[in-house]
Amino acid sequence: MSTAIFTYGSLLFTEIMQAVTGKLFPSQSAVLRDYARYRVRGANYPGIVPAPGLSVEGQLYQDVDQAAVEHLDFFEGDLYRRVSVDVDTESGIVPAQTYIIPPEKAHHLSNVAWDPDAFRTRDYDTFLKQCKPLFRGGAHRS
Repeated sequence: MSTAIFTYGSLLFTEIMQAVTGKLFPSQSAVLRDYARYRVRGANYPGIVPAPGLSVEGQLYQDVDQAAVEHLDFFEGDLYRRVSVDVDTESGIVPAQTYIIPPEKAHHLSNVAWDPDAFRTRDYDTFLKQCKPLFRGGAHRS
């Protein structure tokens, strides 16, 4: 069974998504309403939390298979929880899954909004290099 995955941080970038899962998936721009994106304290990546009236722009990957979802679960680790959401796309509302920071771990977030353009400029190359040894061909090490 495949699913749609909404990404809003490092996985916005297809090269990082491919490094983590070992695969390319069809994707499109999407918006997740009633959430906000903040930088994780001491890290160069973000997390999202519910925030009525706000929204997060991201990338919706479609037809993500179960093996890739397992790689994404491993990549996201214990800080995040995968949940079902509805995202807005050009073709309408689409059910998807995404990774949020659960309320009991919200203290790990700063109050600084995460900027994808700044990540691309400052952190992308280093981040991608760090992903590749962990997920050679999408096969994570246990």
